[in-house]
Amino acid sequence: MSQAYNCPPIGFLSPGWPLAEAPNGIVSYVAAIRDGLSLHGVRSAVLVGREARPGEENVIGVPYKWSIRDRVVRNLRRRVGLLDDPQGPFVRELRSRLEASTKNGLRIFEMEESFGAIERVAVPGLARVVRLHGPWFLNGLALGAENNENFARRVRNEGLAIERAAAVTAPSRDVLEKVREFYGIGLPNARVIANPGPRVASSDCWQSQLTDSKQILFIGRFDRHKGGDLMLRAFAKLAALDPEVRLVFAGPDRGLNEDGTKVDLPTYVERNVPLSARSRLVCLGAVAPEALVKLRKASAMCIAPSRYENFPMAIVEAFAYGCPIVGSATGGIKELIVHEQNGLLFAPEDVDDLVAQVMRLLKDPGLAIALASAGRKTYEQRLEPASVAEEALDLYRSLPNCESLGSAARLSA
Repeated sequence: MSQAYNCPPIGFLSPGWPLAEAPNGIVSYVAAIRDGLSLHGVRSAVLVGREARPGEENVIGVPYKWSIRDRVVRNLRRRVGLLDDPQGPFVRELRSRLEASTKNGLRIFEMEESFGAIERVAVPGLARVVRLHGPWFLNGLALGAENNENFARRVRNEGLAIERAAAVTAPSRDVLEKVREFYGIGLPNARVIANPGPRVASSDCWQSQLTDSKQILFIGRFDRHKGGDLMLRAFAKLAALDPEVRLVFAGPDRGLNEDGTKVDLPTYVERNVPLSARSRLVCLGAVAPEALVKLRKASAMCIAPSRYENFPMAIVEAFAYGCPIVGSATGGIKELIVHEQNGLLFAPEDVDDLVAQVMRLLKDPGLAIALASAGRKTYEQRLEPASVAEEALDLYRSLPNCESLGSAARLSA
């Protein structure tokens, strides 16, 4: 395979690429960790489910399609009540690409635990690393997914893949300990390694005098997991308290499961936001990363009201740009935000508490400035790409046949 020739030693599976075309937490992580590795002279590749494009460097395409046989088998399984294999064609193609890439220099392959697919791409000589981005027993419940046999099978497969991986990395202590407890596995070769943020110069950070002091910003999907519904309900109360406050809602509409039916964003707004406040609500849909940077710097604060989070990039990026942040006290958010030191926390799903914390920042610009500065320091101390990549390299070098990783790459970079 020409695109696997002289392959970098580390490969990351990404659900889309590049970040500008696929704004997503995992894509953001892959972009940032690869950037950090490059600062240490270590080359890496990204594997993505499409053809590699002319001129793309270190991108390994994994194009796949459902064959006629795949479709027939899927339909037959459904008719007799058996479960689907939602990633069958992709996993077959991924294994083929990994086999070719391993022959040409790939030594480590990292991907998320989703569906346990990494267990099905075992290749001799390739160390497989599971990155705990969102185990289904946690994220599925946060999304409100039906707890049926499909749910249970995915959870079982993910547990098997996690247990058998050469190494496991987790952005937060919370998610790692929840995995250990839920599956009853020790995971001796697991480490907590933060999601790095993008490289941001201090001169490019948020400045209070350049913001709209009444604009609050939500970045995330409209679904149960990210708490978009909580944000809208809080905005309805905020709008009644302050006739000038405005909400920018930046993220795709995935719909919210409510009373057994899926409700889209416009319908939810109509039901929960008073008509008098709707002119102060701007719903942008999916927004490119460059535009998100401008929104962060123009807003008085960012808000992360998720019902559960592993280690949300929305908060990491807010810290990187030195923006004031309000987040729910759940999961890995509590490992990022220290209440009243580098941000404000509110009780999960407590709309009144969320409103109270937002009002604190609206009424006290000095507090917002102090928290923003402390958040930026958190980024500099814990979340810069180079320092996080060094932690990852320390783990990678502990894997078989990877002891010299980094030194050899620096010589060839």
